[in-house]
Amino acid sequence: MEVIKRSREIAANPQSSKVDLLFTMAHAGKRFPVTAELKSRNGSRFAEVLVTGTVAHPKYPELPAVLPLMLLRDFPLTRLGAQSSGRGFGFTEQDEGEIEHLTCSLLSDFILNMQMKGGIPRLQDGPTIGDSVTKEQNQQLELAAKYQDDGQRKRISSRLATQRFTRAVGDLHFLESGIKNDLRSLDNRFTHLELTTSAYFNLLKALGHLDVRDAVQSMLLNDEDFWSQGIRGRGVDDLRGHPRGPKRAQEIYVQTLVTRLSRKGLIISSNRDWQSD
Repeated sequence: MEVIKRSREIAANPQSSKVDLLFTMAHAGKRFPVTAELKSRNGSRFAEVLVTGTVAHPKYPELPAVLPLMLLRDFPLTRLGAQSSGRGFGFTEQDEGEIEHLTCSLLSDFILNMQMKGGIPRLQDGPTIGDSVTKEQNQQLELAAKYQDDGQRKRISSRLATQRFTRAVGDLHFLESGIKNDLRSLDNRFTHLELTTSAYFNLLKALGHLDVRDAVQSMLLNDEDFWSQGIRGRGVDDLRGHPRGPKRAQEIYVQTLVTRLSRKGLIISSNRDWQSD
């Protein structure tokens, strides 16, 4: 297990807070992205460390799947860091070394155990489930009208911010995993669009993102090649001429795509799918 890439303060998404630390580990030709978010409480500092990895798909062993492997909450940092304006304490090189050493040790044992027993365990202690980014504005207006209490509004706002961060971190792990390149090299009964969409869907769902379909729609719209693959069979004019507008047509297309992928078994739909007997 070795670290092949390091970076500090990665902007996972322009609308989200930053990931404090990112490094990517490699083992047996596989990549394992690791992100760490700095926390502070009562004068002590902690890190929340998320590790994902490219493993065999639970239903199709010949296919790769990128899934969360470990989430370390409240990992204590033994040394105080330097104060930075607006961001509290920053990571020190010693902190990074501690996190890398612990992650490497735990991940090595985890992979060995997984290889011996088989199967993919579901991440039990995932980030908080919340609402999607695109619906945030409407939800904020509705909730502001419903709840007049400032404390309640702050809690709701914090919940939505957590969801934005969860999706941004999921996007970052998906990118750093390199799974899109792995899927592109496959030649089988599934298309690259189907494989990539299902891999992205499964990762965000495992991290606790609620409106994964909306995230899939954003991913497809931001990749012209994928979107053109998807609409080729239906025709662009069919989407543009939808009686309820192009946006609704896009939503219907994504719903249809996700349903098709679920029926094929590419999208993991239950706890049982994540574990072997």
